[in-house]
Amino acid sequence: THTSGTIASKTNNTVGVSGVAGGFGISEPGCKIMCLRQGYSFNDAGSENGRTTMSIVAQAVTYAYRNGATAINYSSGSSSGGGVEAATDSAVAHEVVISASAGNSNINSFGYLQSRTDVLCVASTGSSDAKSSFSNFGAAVDVSAPGSSIRLA
Repeated sequence: THTSGTIASKTNNTVGVSGVAGGFGISEPGCKIMCLRQGYSFNDAGSENGRTTMSIVAQAVTYAYRNGATAINYSSGSSSGGGVEAATDSAVAHEVVISASAGNSNINSFGYLQSRTDVLCVASTGSSDAKSSFSNFGAAVDVSAPGSSIRLA
């Protein structure tokens, strides 16, 4: 929801936050967000944690492009298998732009989706426009974007 809000925040609405696809005032509606749950939560020794499988991710990718999504944001680790290869191939063939977070382990290593040349791999920067301390880094990174110490109105 944080990434979606950053992207789709309406411009010129006197709130103080604006996104690149949020539209302008009341005259331009901006983008629509299709929220898809591609995982589940569980109790991990007393702490709430999240988990997914690549087959669930593949189902979400397929559902998204079949229902009109033009861009997909994926902010989790990934591996091959479970049909994610074919689902990603199909989405890209339907001209869907896919972005995937580089990861949060401060290492030069990437998951399956992040390593694909047809998926945009996005690293995190902080308020000083430098790499966030936790962000993965390396040749697979295509672009960096604000991901920590972001001012919220």
